[in-house]
Amino acid sequence: MAIIRCPECGKEVSNAAQTCPNCGFGVKAYFEREAALQKFEQEAWQEAYESVKQIKKAQVQKEKDRAWAIEAAKRTKIVIVIVLVVLIAIGAGNLISNQVAYHKAEVLLENQQYDDAIAAFRAYKGKKRTYPKIQEAKYLKAKSLVDKKDFNAAYALFEELGDYEDAPAQLTNLKKQHSYLNVYGCQVCDVIEIGEFEQDNNSKNGKEPIKWEVRKVEDGAAYLVSEKCLYSMADDGDKPEKWLEDEIYGKCFTDAEKEVILPAEWAVERSGYFPIKGEKSGKHVYLPDFKNLDVDEETWMVSDDLLAEATLYAVKHGGPKPNQYNYVSWLLMDGAIDAYGGVYSGYDYLFKIREKKMKVYLRPAIWVKCRTTEY
Repeated sequence: MAIIRCPECGKEVSNAAQTCPNCGFGVKAYFEREAALQKFEQEAWQEAYESVKQIKKAQVQKEKDRAWAIEAAKRTKIVIVIVLVVLIAIGAGNLISNQVAYHKAEVLLENQQYDDAIAAFRAYKGKKRTYPKIQEAKYLKAKSLVDKKDFNAAYALFEELGDYEDAPAQLTNLKKQHSYLNVYGCQVCDVIEIGEFEQDNNSKNGKEPIKWEVRKVEDGAAYLVSEKCLYSMADDGDKPEKWLEDEIYGKCFTDAEKEVILPAEWAVERSGYFPIKGEKSGKHVYLPDFKNLDVDEETWMVSDDLLAEATLYAVKHGGPKPNQYNYVSWLLMDGAIDAYGGVYSGYDYLFKIREKKMKVYLRPAIWVKCRTTEY
């Protein structure tokens, strides 16, 4: 037990007393309230202290975060600047490299290295600038090919150039000077000169151009049959086909003309007396066949435009006498056509022509390219 003073009257009183014996003040209740208030104040101060401590900690972290953000921004800016510098350097390098490539292409063009120049201009990044240069290179290359007498390649390039400069006029001139080039763009009923063969029976004036009629055009190729029969012989096995390949293809065409002639689509192999369809033979000049001619299968007659005359050379070298209209019979791959347009095939052909070993005229046929692009 301890002695305390009454807060009301100031007299001494026991701390265990409920009230002051002098003035009756509720001493115990007063001191309990004071103790509770003091405890509350201590807790409040402690909470306030913790709050302030957390706020300060948050402020410190915020400052750290801000400082980190600033540093990161600085670093990012530096990286961006570096990247921009690198990109600018690369761009400048590419620009310089591109300019060097363009200059190199121009030098190649000046040195007449046309294929290399075209490739270099195509590699240059700037089609608007290089397209005219590519056209110029193609044009100059085409003219150089004419000088080198590579007329087929020159024609193809001039055709590819379209309306550039005088390309159309160059095509016209090439066709005038080299008639075989008229196969390009030809149409049915056109007459084209390809190759040379003796025809007027006068060897002193040289060989004459062979004229060919365009009978069919399909898939970039044209089927041509000679306007006149060039030779005559009996149909003895494969002798006519061999003669055509050896004498016409082998001796009548230039190398440039041979470039436009295509191998035979199919050939006939002969077994006994009967012609049978065989595999591709690789031959270039051969006898005409039914499927590429206009044959009326009801009357077994051909149209008048297929009636043929023979050259004087063919007649003078043992050919049968022409009829009153000057037409002659001529051999097919799988039959024959007489001087009046009648068609012989099968047994008719067997007994009327081959069995009697009759001489018939040879009217060669060829397939040619009629466009410069690939098939």
